[in-house]
Amino acid sequence: MTAGTLLVAAFLVLVGASDRITTGSNPDQWFHFAISKMSQDGLVRALPQAEDVGWGRGYPEKEFLFHRLTAVAYRLGKERAVLAACRGVSVLSLLLLYLLSRRTAGPVVAAASVAGIVIANPYLLFRMGMVRPHVLSIFLFLAVLAGLVYCSRLLAFSATVAFALAYHAIYLPAALAVGFATVGLYRRIALREAQNDDFGPSVAAMAGLVCGVIANPYFPANVAMGLAHFSYAFSASASVPGVHVGAEVLPPTPGLYVRFFAVPLIAVLACIVWLRTDNHGGQRQWTRALITTAALFLVGAGMRSVRATEYGIPLLAIALAAALGQTSRDPRARAIAVAALFLLPAYPLYANLSRQPDRHHERLVNDLFGAINTIPTAVPAAKVYNCDWNYGSFLLYARPDLRFVDLLDPRFLLARPELFEAKRMLDLDEVSDPVGVMRAIFHADYALCANPLLDRHLERDGGVSVLFSGRSGLRLYALP
Repeated sequence: MTAGTLLVAAFLVLVGASDRITTGSNPDQWFHFAISKMSQDGLVRALPQAEDVGWGRGYPEKEFLFHRLTAVAYRLGKERAVLAACRGVSVLSLLLLYLLSRRTAGPVVAAASVAGIVIANPYLLFRMGMVRPHVLSIFLFLAVLAGLVYCSRLLAFSATVAFALAYHAIYLPAALAVGFATVGLYRRIALREAQNDDFGPSVAAMAGLVCGVIANPYFPANVAMGLAHFSYAFSASASVPGVHVGAEVLPPTPGLYVRFFAVPLIAVLACIVWLRTDNHGGQRQWTRALITTAALFLVGAGMRSVRATEYGIPLLAIALAAALGQTSRDPRARAIAVAALFLLPAYPLYANLSRQPDRHHERLVNDLFGAINTIPTAVPAAKVYNCDWNYGSFLLYARPDLRFVDLLDPRFLLARPELFEAKRMLDLDEVSDPVGVMRAIFHADYALCANPLLDRHLERDGGVSVLFSGRSGLRLYALP
């Protein structure tokens, strides 16, 4: 347990250092704070504040279990408790990951794999420190794997029920279960291994996913929203001029991908080579092969969507521990690999954590709250045209009495294509009368923008009043 304690301590120290340089760069957390606060009165069934994306008629909650957890935390200690709860779930993920790695490796090898592949990865370190639902989904994904690996039908079923209630990406545990089921059937039928029990837990896992999806109090809206999110991964709308999506949903540049994932790439290649050499005399290591294959696919898929690595890298840590833990492994090779796991990630991690703090985003967050607090409370259900979808989360948290245009992802506004296109043209400043469009099409009373071209256009309009002007470039306008 000493190794597990050291892993937790290392994670908390490093995620604290990451917080120092990423100030203000997690706008979605304010949405989750808002839902947690609003959930104190029961389930949030509608968000009239976001009527333009269709949520005024019904809120499609696809993260039900996550928001149940954060609602309890918010009741206990508001935002700090929500952050602590999310960090606590990440700690549980690391401990479960270490436990799974210990199945086939000693404590040093298991700890080195988790530390070098997961904790020391700058991208994953940042993502595991967030107030976001993927933090819970990573833990539950590992719990599903534990159910399949330990051949526990109850754990496999329970973990998939929880995953489906907590997150929309049910195709991840589903693919894992299908992989184990396929191997289980092959071993039973082709190899006649009567003692094999990979198939039963896989069926339990698939049943759990179905039950979890249906048991969601927001069913079937949760399914529709999950499908929408899945379609966004293949949507060309993210690259249309005037549409700015979150960086984590865009393909990373080759240079950025290599900078973040060079060590995992080396590790996955080593896992493949060792797997081929370790399969002796027909005694194939099926579980290790499945985990290695899944890790290879998900780490590689990070070139298209970097978020795939949030599940692939933990799998890679387990696969690497299994490879290094083989009794046939040369002790010298094992020692070199363990040393490399501690040394190779050190430079990219140091380079990332030694960057200057993100003061621009910090100023923008401060300005957002300053601008929002400037909006008069006398006008009931006033509407703000938020030039950036990020601002919607802040508005929902700080002033739930206000309405706004969009939040979380600009593509949600595709629910009303005419609004999506009008907003895109406004962003590009290709509208001759932006005030008229904001008034007539969006029915806005205010505009909250940090768009220099559009701002200059608005300020040339004699009827527009500037209510707030921040150091970050953010402006709040009262529209005539």
